[in-house]
Amino acid sequence: MRSLEPSGAKPNGLLHNLKKLDRWVCWASVDEDGHVRKKPAEIEAGSVRTVTYKDISNWYSYDEAVETASSHDELEGVGVVISRERDDFVVVDIDNCIDPTTGRIDEEVWKYVRRAQTYAELSYSKTGLHLIFRGSLPNQGWTAEDDEIDAEIYDKYFIVVTQDHIAGTSRHAINNGTWLDRIYEDMDIEWTTLFYGTD
Repeated sequence: MRSLEPSGAKPNGLLHNLKKLDRWVCWASVDEDGHVRKKPAEIEAGSVRTVTYKDISNWYSYDEAVETASSHDELEGVGVVISRERDDFVVVDIDNCIDPTTGRIDEEVWKYVRRAQTYAELSYSKTGLHLIFRGSLPNQGWTAEDDEIDAEIYDKYFIVVTQDHIAGTSRHAINNGTWLDRIYEDMDIEWTTLFYGTD
């Protein structure tokens, strides 16, 4: 198995195209029925308050979101709202494919990363990764529970952006529609309007 290495690239050299969107938010971890989820959030009267990413009054520019998150320890990072009606960004979120101790990645997943030729970053937990493309999807959805790869693909949602860039991948989201289609088909993505598609 291959060990992934962060590139060490500074944020100001990454994702210039995505950072042009004025739809950035801060986020915090929230316990929902025993499940910890990353939710858009703000600080109100010294406490974390979750907000909806669909409300434009909660959106910042990238610089504003980073400054706000950096000013409050309770806010854990920033993310961006992508929307097929407003932009052409697509995110492939692959979970449970990296050993956080050794950094070794599942070989099958690494094939997708290498051939995608687009921006890739470690997830916040460092046990998964995000591929960010320019392109379009027939539908968004996820793999089945019994599939070997645990992935979600979407083009209309709030996504956490870590900028923990993976060495050897593009520093920007690339339009690689052919390989995006291949990922969609190979992973046998199940279309759904539940949860992601209704937002």
